[in-house]
Amino acid sequence: MRVLWVFRHVSAQLERVAKDLARRRDFTLEIMCHWGDRPSVNDSVAVTTRLECRRKIDFAAQRAIREKLRTGEFDIVHAYTSLDLASVIGAFRGLRDAPKIVGYRETINRLQWRDLGNFLTFWHSRVDRIICVCRATNRALLAS
Repeated sequence: MRVLWVFRHVSAQLERVAKDLARRRDFTLEIMCHWGDRPSVNDSVAVTTRLECRRKIDFAAQRAIREKLRTGEFDIVHAYTSLDLASVIGAFRGLRDAPKIVGYRETINRLQWRDLGNFLTFWHSRVDRIICVCRATNRALLAS
């Protein structure tokens, strides 16, 4: 299974998860994220590509993600923030055999119908799954 993580920053916890996944032979992980002076994950764990999503509709980020999708045959793309998720969805525009998109939600507040950004992210038809940080977040997402 080939997975692409599109994250804002790779935390120490995610670094440990990446190292555990790197030991598996049936799993290949690539990471696109923003980092400061150096990548937080070394190349022996996962291939890391610099990516900076500045806003929900960021054409430069969409082009970079789309290029990564063309070079690797991924099964899953996991986006961590709503900015990253919107860029991933924009990068999928027009692709036929696109991988599954997994989003991540960590805030407990409900999604508002008046916020058009929600239609670019969590309510978009291309999003296959949303991982919630806790049950309260899951209940709020379902209620909205």
